Amino acid sequence: MTSLERAPNPLYFDEVLTMTNRGIDITGRQDRFAFTRLSPRQCEQLHAASLTILERTGVRLYEPEALELVKRAGAEVSDGNRVRIPSRLVEQALQTAPKRVVLYDRNGEPVMPLEGYRSFYGPGSDLLNIID
Repeated sequence: MTSLERAPNPLYFDEVLTMTNRGIDITGRQDRFAFTRLSPRQCEQLHAASLTILERTGVRLYEPEALELVKRAGAEVSDGNRVRIPSRLVEQALQTAPKRVVLYDRNGEPVMPLEGYRSFYGPGSDLLNIID
């Protein structure tokens, strides 16, 4: 039995523990540890609330090309740049989004494979249109 199997740490996803308990070797995987503060049920509730906000309240988009794309896809655009996105459109986007995206450094080397349970953090100084 490994320390991962015995760890009562809530920061591990149930899937990781299940994989370990089934005898699947995950020791070589870099993404075997996943940080989570929400239960699967809480994630579902958050997703449902997000869909409601996007559909009823909407968001403001400041990029004309993005406005045109979401409008053509079926979103409602009003007040110039207020976009209300139907739940079906969000769900369709989630189903068709790539499961893996790789970010590269200025030398063309892969540095951030965004996939699975991998998490990356940054200073946030590059988020120009965020009000916190």
